[in-house]
Amino acid sequence: MKVDFTTGLWQLYYFIFFLPFLSSCTKNKNVDRLLFSIDNNMNLGLQVAPEVDSIYRAQEQLIEKNDPRYAEAYQHLDLIVATILNSGK
Repeated sequence: MKVDFTTGLWQLYYFIFFLPFLSSCTKNKNVDRLLFSIDNNMNLGLQVAPEVDSIYRAQEQLIEKNDPRYAEAYQHLDLIVATILNSGK
């Protein structure tokens, strides 16, 4: 049996296949669809950060925030983060 991909049957198949993914998404206050809530993302980040840091620290590739050589760069990054967080978006 030859399958014609232009038929409405394939469109229905894709709709049925992707419907659970769309309905399982949460929405943030800006009505953007999210696969995970912001709290879940933050918790995941807090869980994996120590492991990621330890890997890069062991390879001497982690730029430590308290290293005086990078103080100016971190001040700039902190300003960017504060601007984003205070933007309300």
